[in-house]
Amino acid sequence: MSLPKRALKYAKSLFRTVSTTTYTDTNLGIVPNVCTVGEELFRIRGLFLASVDFKNYFQNPTYSEQSKSTLITSLIPAMSRITVSFLSILKERGHLSLLPEISDEYEKIFFRVKEYTKIRITLSGRLEQKYGKELVTMLKEVTPSKKFLLNASYNPKLLGGLVVEYNSSVLDASVLKELGDTLT
Repeated sequence: MSLPKRALKYAKSLFRTVSTTTYTDTNLGIVPNVCTVGEELFRIRGLFLASVDFKNYFQNPTYSEQSKSTLITSLIPAMSRITVSFLSILKERGHLSLLPEISDEYEKIFFRVKEYTKIRITLSGRLEQKYGKELVTMLKEVTPSKKFLLNASYNPKLLGGLVVEYNSSVLDASVLKELGDTLT
């Protein structure tokens, strides 16, 4: 079985397992495990993305799965029992190196099931609060869902305006694009 298919199978299985259960957090109250496990996978994926050495360590077969598992649990303490059990299964099967791909697939499943859309917005400058509310209203009109996760970044090269990206669509309302269009 190819690695992407294997990662997808793990993600689907984990999502199915946690989607019907909850746990009680002392600060947050009752929290769905689907969210908790997703957050923990996101943090684990962050370790892989933040350090090439970390990623290489997990891809190196000369290091034991036990040492890899111990490293994760030491860097991210107090994980849920479900995530720890899932890591144990991956360790037993020698698949801990698949964690970034499993996390990606889990996130896709989560967003599809919960009907969220990931939106990336690039601004030329600071967004004033009054425009933020208008932006949210506009995003709700142009995206397929009414719930979304917004990832905002800053790019002064836009000169003004913004660029909105979601799914495979791009809405470019930047001054840079307008200048480019008038020059061609």
